[in-house]
Amino acid sequence: MSQPMTMKESRQRIVQLTTYEDGLWDILLGSIFLLLSIYPVTRELLGPELNFVFYLVVLLALVGVHFLARKYISEPRIGRVTMRPSRGTKAMLVVTVVLFFGTLGLVLLTLFSPVGVTLPETGALPGGGSLGSVDIAVGLVLVGIFSVLAYRFGVVRLYFYGALLGLASLVSAAGYLSEDGMLNIPLVVASGIILLTGFFLLGRFLARYPVPTSEGVG
Repeated sequence: MSQPMTMKESRQRIVQLTTYEDGLWDILLGSIFLLLSIYPVTRELLGPELNFVFYLVVLLALVGVHFLARKYISEPRIGRVTMRPSRGTKAMLVVTVVLFFGTLGLVLLTLFSPVGVTLPETGALPGGGSLGSVDIAVGLVLVGIFSVLAYRFGVVRLYFYGALLGLASLVSAAGYLSEDGMLNIPLVVASGIILLTGFFLLGRFLARYPVPTSEGVG
């Protein structure tokens, strides 16, 4: 006989279904990191000030499209669930927000700092670059964020995302970029893998959960 689900397992399953099963979160995540990977290229084309505005506008547009997709794609198929937040959920929200903004700040400092700003080095690498303490911190924080989320919500692929993005951060810091040194190829590859995963999950979600019809109701 199968054992009844505990309250924790029930909450995990609800979060998995409403947040991670449709692939929209993965698509948003991959899109954001893809945007980060081309940030130096667009900065070269647009200039620092205009590029920062461009980045924020595109980021807000991505978030807006994400919420619209949830409303018009996911909710008609699985409904909308509102859970009473537990003490643990509130704590996880605080930790996630702090880690997210900490990571974003470290990523921006590491990848987009202007010419002339040097970070403390810990050693030269064969790729022509060097790993600094900030570079290592970015990689570790990325791994930490996704590991915490994976453990809290039981979504195994988030462990892989953390390792993938952390490794991409370290490889790019080591100097393995495009020939012009601007396009962040490791981050492009990592975000591309996440995007492909998201679109695969979205296709599976659409096939598994068709929109309910009113046929046969009378």
